Amino acid sequence: PGYGSGASESMFGRALKPYRDRIFLATKLTGNTELELRRSAELSLRRLQTDHVDVLQYHGGYYTDADVERFLRPGGVIDGLKALKRDGLTRFIGFTSEGANGATSRFIATGEFDVMQICYNLIFQHPYDPSRKAGAIYEAEAQRMGIVTMRPLTSGIFQHWIRLLDPTLEQRVDLPRALLGFVLSNPLVDVAIVGMRSPSRVEANVAIADDPAARIDLEAMHERYVRD
Repeated sequence: PGYGSGASESMFGRALKPYRDRIFLATKLTGNTELELRRSAELSLRRLQTDHVDVLQYHGGYYTDADVERFLRPGGVIDGLKALKRDGLTRFIGFTSEGANGATSRFIATGEFDVMQICYNLIFQHPYDPSRKAGAIYEAEAQRMGIVTMRPLTSGIFQHWIRLLDPTLEQRVDLPRALLGFVLSNPLVDVAIVGMRSPSRVEANVAIADDPAARIDLEAMHERYVRD
């Protein structure tokens, strides 16, 4: 609902309605109380033209300890999400996080969430450190949570850096393949969310997902890092 004041959900609702029983549908919601969360979820369901989604995720960013208390208090965010799951508006509940900090770890440790969506890519690798078996992705896996990653193509940041350093590199290297392949090489990642603006980009991303040659050995890569 945060994208285009609900316009994104409305478009998906019209496009996906004939295929609802064949797709896995997820959206986000906001609010601080059970009532606010329910209102947000019900509006989303109307726009999506369905009576339930498969995943409802609290739309967050960089969390603080105060956010954790807001989630955990009686009648707060977790109670609201659990009520929506109990009442059949969603099959699973989760949260989104832009940063793998202590607050995110506290959310994971509650054991109340089914899914975590977190920023993870070639230039933001903090959630997963295979050399130490540490990070939010390992923590979520230990809780048997589904792990969804956002911004696998770095929101264009890595590509911008490359153009500044070597404007010709994109002519020699398929950067979307390298970046998406990096995220899909992570054995703990279940889903990588990729924005796609054309049928050709959809087909290219499917080809990357299906191609074992697009994968790398993340543990070997981490072993080559220079550390203090």
